[in-house]
Amino acid sequence: ILIISWYIHVFAKVVEMVSMNQMDRCGNVE
Repeated sequence: ILIISWYIHVFAKVVEMVSMNQMDRCGNVE
């Protein structure tokens, strides 16, 4: 369970970074 939670944590970080990069590319609406 520890490893799974760690993978989820890393995956969430990667998704956050990718989504932020896409937002910057499209132009930050915020």
